[in-house]
Amino acid sequence: MAHQQDYEVVGFGISGQGELDTEDQVVRLEPGDSWVVLAGSQHTCRILVTFTAIEATAPPAQIHGREQT
Repeated sequence: MAHQQDYEVVGFGISGQGELDTEDQVVRLEPGDSWVVLAGSQHTCRILVTFTAIEATAPPAQIHGREQT
């Protein structure tokens, strides 16, 4: 299901494979790939092979309880 956030996400693939669909562009993600999801953009992510990545948000996603786990 597509969703959007009010912060940017920057990521880097460590292992596995995935697909990022953002603003009608599908990008295949593999180890060594990086990506940016702009604040407010509609996006989805699909895991093709168990995927490990590092992501950072700006401003931090945890600020004021925006992302509850």
